[in-house]
Amino acid sequence: MNDIELPDFLRKSLANREVIPLIGAGVSMSVKTKKGSKAFPSWSDLLCNAADELEGKDSEVVELQVKREKLQRAAQEAQELLSGRRWFDFLNSQFSIDFKNLDDSCKALPKAIWKLSNRVVTLNYDKVLEWAHEESANLCAFDNSNHEQLAEFARVSNKEMLWHLHGKIEHPKHMVLTPQSYHRLYQEDAEKHYKAALTKFRELISTKIILFIGCSLDDVELLAELVEQNELFDGNTGPHYALVREKDKQTIDDKLSGIDIKTISFSEFGQPLIDIVQQLVECKTQYEQENVSLKADESLQKSKNQPKKHDKIGLFTASPLDKPIDDSNIIAKLKKFKYPIYQQAFTERNLMEADDYSILFLLCKKTSNGLLIEDDNACSDYLAINELEDNLPINGKLTVLITDDLLSEKELEKVDFPLLVLPLLNKQGNYLKILDKLTHQLFKKPDDKHFVGKKEIQSVRISGDLLKSLNPENRQCWLSHQPILPRDISPIELQGFIGRLSDLADISQKLIKAANGQRLLTIKGSGGLGKTTIAKKVALELANRGWFDAGVYFIDCENISSTNQLEMHIAEAFNLRTADDLFGYLGKHHDQRSRLLIFDNLESLLYLKKADKSKNRQIVDQVKGLLSRTLIYSNVLVTSRESINTEWEDILPFRQMESEEALALFNHLTKDSYLSDEEQEFARRKILEPLLNNNPLAIKLICDGMPKGKRLKELRQELEEDFFGKVKEEDLTLMFDNEVDANINRQESLYVSILYSYQTLSESQRRTFESFSLFPDGIDLDSFKRLVAESKNTKKDQKENRNKKPISDKDITVLSNKSLVEEYNGFYTLQSVIQRFAHFQFEQHTLKEDKLELFRQSLRYNQQLMKFVRDLNDTNKKAIFIFSSLFNNMLASISYGTRENVLRNENELEDYLKMVDLIGAYSSSLSLVSEFLSVLKEIDIEHLITEKNREQLLLAWQLIEVSAMYYKGDFDTAYNQLKTLISSDLLTDLSGKPIKGRVLESIIYRNAQHLYTMEGEALNRVFHDIKFDSYSFISLVTANVQTGMNLKPLLSLVCADEDYFEAQRYLNDGINLNQIDEIIEGLHENQHLERVSLTYIKSRDFYVSYEFIDKLVNVNPYTRGLKKLMYAFACEHKLQFEENDTELKDKAIDYYQSALRDLNHIKFYYAQALYFYAKFLKCIGRQEFETVYEQGLELTEKHYYRYWQHRFLLLKQPTLGRYRPEDYLLPGNPDISPLIDKQIKFIKKKYGTSLNPFS
Repeated sequence: MNDIELPDFLRKSLANREVIPLIGAGVSMSVKTKKGSKAFPSWSDLLCNAADELEGKDSEVVELQVKREKLQRAAQEAQELLSGRRWFDFLNSQFSIDFKNLDDSCKALPKAIWKLSNRVVTLNYDKVLEWAHEESANLCAFDNSNHEQLAEFARVSNKEMLWHLHGKIEHPKHMVLTPQSYHRLYQEDAEKHYKAALTKFRELISTKIILFIGCSLDDVELLAELVEQNELFDGNTGPHYALVREKDKQTIDDKLSGIDIKTISFSEFGQPLIDIVQQLVECKTQYEQENVSLKADESLQKSKNQPKKHDKIGLFTASPLDKPIDDSNIIAKLKKFKYPIYQQAFTERNLMEADDYSILFLLCKKTSNGLLIEDDNACSDYLAINELEDNLPINGKLTVLITDDLLSEKELEKVDFPLLVLPLLNKQGNYLKILDKLTHQLFKKPDDKHFVGKKEIQSVRISGDLLKSLNPENRQCWLSHQPILPRDISPIELQGFIGRLSDLADISQKLIKAANGQRLLTIKGSGGLGKTTIAKKVALELANRGWFDAGVYFIDCENISSTNQLEMHIAEAFNLRTADDLFGYLGKHHDQRSRLLIFDNLESLLYLKKADKSKNRQIVDQVKGLLSRTLIYSNVLVTSRESINTEWEDILPFRQMESEEALALFNHLTKDSYLSDEEQEFARRKILEPLLNNNPLAIKLICDGMPKGKRLKELRQELEEDFFGKVKEEDLTLMFDNEVDANINRQESLYVSILYSYQTLSESQRRTFESFSLFPDGIDLDSFKRLVAESKNTKKDQKENRNKKPISDKDITVLSNKSLVEEYNGFYTLQSVIQRFAHFQFEQHTLKEDKLELFRQSLRYNQQLMKFVRDLNDTNKKAIFIFSSLFNNMLASISYGTRENVLRNENELEDYLKMVDLIGAYSSSLSLVSEFLSVLKEIDIEHLITEKNREQLLLAWQLIEVSAMYYKGDFDTAYNQLKTLISSDLLTDLSGKPIKGRVLESIIYRNAQHLYTMEGEALNRVFHDIKFDSYSFISLVTANVQTGMNLKPLLSLVCADEDYFEAQRYLNDGINLNQIDEIIEGLHENQHLERVSLTYIKSRDFYVSYEFIDKLVNVNPYTRGLKKLMYAFACEHKLQFEENDTELKDKAIDYYQSALRDLNHIKFYYAQALYFYAKFLKCIGRQEFETVYEQGLELTEKHYYRYWQHRFLLLKQPTLGRYRPEDYLLPGNPDISPLIDKQIKFIKKKYGTSLNPFS
């Protein structure tokens, strides 16, 4: 054997256990049977064998891909053709062999590999490395599905571990062989099953030295990971090493250009490879021996010179859902510690994985079964004292157990680690003083005399040296998981949750179980039982423990009127609210983060009241479809009075409260005011059971509504009077849905409890309560009061409303205290049943005069809110999401304005139409046009029409509707109606300025002009702005950009949006890459349309990868068309390197043609699509070039898109030079320079500076 000179760094790394061998097919290929034949096929042999299993053309397809060396593609074809069980059986036949038939001498290479490291990664599916291991029974071999072993793999220990990165033959469906399986493992959007594996592999690449043995290094995906991690860590990963055959060295070195992998060559496979591995083993052993004493000396010197590392303090608390403990007093004390404390749930998993912590505080109850801890579902579990040490993290120095009792002598005997036991749980006052001085005694003046031999403290293996070694960081900090919660879930509100402990645990366990099987859990029960509250409580408790890292989302289905709205709310949980293909996008780019969606009151979407029964069934099927697809990407919890009736639903029947539970709730709400045996019996037998049906909502309403000190007999009498004297069957019919909840007793108990509380209200309080029925989405009270007050500007209004104040704080406080109104951080809503009662009272009993005033106030509020949203939208893109959260309020307000005598003059009519117009515009941007149009069709505006406004009002209303139809996708119908209603020429006579008295005219102009501009008539807008001296804009005017005007003086002042970069392109002959990248980077995560538009502009001049394009979100045909253009550009880029790839050329043509269909009605971008398509056709020599060229040139000339007309001409006249506006005269020769000067002055005067971030 000839020794090879090995890199010193590799020798050191081997001795320091920092090298991980990564084993390829070459190792398995070296194994032979006793007869001398190969035991396992090569990859190409495997696929040829697969072809042999097929017949005819199927076999030829696979063989062709193998000949082309497109092995992943061949594997994909083989898997699809050998579908189902046949594929798995085939793989099993290739890799599952009888090891008794193998030549034992072939163990030499894998045996030597095991001497290099006790951690090995293999890309092979077989069990060769297990076969060669000297103690195979003690070897831990696992694949990517075992997350616990993955977590342990990088931890230093003596455990022998083998990681099958590409899967094991025992689990063929998880094997990485086809393109899809490679994508699942190596891409950012890896499936959940593989996410942990990809993360761990990246960790190895960045922190360890990889030694490739028997690898051809043909795995593109694996090499890409090496490159990415090296770039991510600025070249500070590796170097990695590969053992390669001498004759392959040059080829492999060329392949590895730019990748930090050093090759070490050997002469030939067989014994030379075994020899070099053995040489590595000997070097490792020698280096280890040489450095034992040296490392000891260095370690000693380092400990003297380096500052002492801080010990982290971890607090592990156990308060299971089914057996909670009150640890608030102790937590309050611990929060005062002047050291960083990191809190998490006390589970076995959390404790074992807490390697960062060396000081552990365990807070839990002691039971006869051991310590009461939590399982992974937040339910009760037990840990025996003698098992505690096995679960402690490897770096633990000291454990402090805070519990409710001292350990027994037997238990203490089993403790063999440093432990302090403080029996403080359930103690108060002076008993907790020991915690005030604990850190002083542990860290500042450490001395074991504080703890050893004390009656109130137990200590094991506590020494002065141990205490002196403790060194936590000296700063006060409390850290715990901060969950992402919706507005509807208030931790403060849920602190008062009483009872139902077994239900909490049951729901938690079943929710997690359902989620693991891609099923949803439905909490099914009658109204008022507390389904919503318990769903929120479970969500909060699990989120507090680290579940749902992407957040909890609450969807109240009570006021959702369509599947469009439902899908929008679902999309919000993924930051994809405006996506036009939510589930298509998630299928490719799901972030693999965990989230919980709660669908509350789902029965309202399952039992619709539309006259068309077939339409009802269709909508219900659509709802079920949305839920089933959501399950793939999220955990789902449903509350409903009825089940969904699908195979992917788990149902938890939500029981009625037991009498003891109802009584406990009653006592809690009445603050234990009726505790005598007689009162308790009376409350249960005479009130809770017969009158309130043990319904928790009814009990809460009654208790919160009755005055303090009220005698129970009086309460019973009043409730009975309500039952027998005031409950009418027709009232119940109006309030309740008998199809969903047919239990008349429950209906009556709820109705009576709400009625009882309602009757205790003053007139103003009742009026306030009823007004909430006008706001189905709830109301931000502070905004309501402020905006209503601001709307009362005229003296006439002030006089008219001097005795009619908006909702008062006092009334709201009363309603909240009586539980009639729910409050979430200043946002007020009604529980669904109470909302129906409020609406019923408003419709049946509110005086006509009061109704009118309430309609007027709510209309004012929504008008002011829409104005606020519009103004905010200029500077804050979150405005659109404020609108969407109150969408049902907005739709309702449209009908309020058409009520008789709500609008009293022309000014109010103008304000109303302005609001409707804005609602339509925002509905279009959120794909909620169908709902908006359905409301418009129900509205009768006849009584709003006067002789004076008839023509303009009808035209404005019709154009709002036409604009909505256009954005719904009915392009042709809407455009034809537009041309019938008003011609483009007539728009030049309308000022379009929304000044008082001309608002209807401005609405007509805005809607019509916008659609005409989309259809190519930008020049009319240019003439219009000149005629009416319009210049008050913070951005470039789109029409000026589209017609290629000279806007250079404005570039340094205006906002940097899409029009800015379009103008920059034709004025400067290119865009600034740094600028556009900065703007794209700064977009809000939900600004999908803007991101697509800007990326498209960038992609015209700079390469954007297919993968990046694919992750952009489609929101409408416009973005869909732009993405297809970008895909085409990416194909063109690839053709630079594969110019003869006919398939790729056809693919680019398909993208161009499809983009043209999507952009047909957006003429400016349609013209661009024609240009780039023509340019491509010319480049590849296709005869269709002339047709597309003529079509595009004609379009740009017709619509005066002068810059793009110039670009077309350059295709045939390459010497034409740069674009200059003066070379392409416009009809009428419009001069916009005076407007530019005025716009410059306007921006400087209003904003005092440039709005352009690059000036």
